[in-house]
Amino acid sequence: MRSALLQCVRGQQATITAHRGILDAIAAGDPQEAVAAMAAHLSETGEDLGATI
Repeated sequence: MRSALLQCVRGQQATITAHRGILDAIAAGDPQEAVAAMAAHLSETGEDLGATI
């Protein structure tokens, strides 16, 4: 399933970018931004999952 998601519309680079944004917010000590970045990533992943199955 993971490999199918990485082949989706946004692709692997978008996943890496999303993870980097989450990590950067955590490293900066910005919990609100970390939560927002994670929520956006989960939303995009849900959309990709819906498009895959």
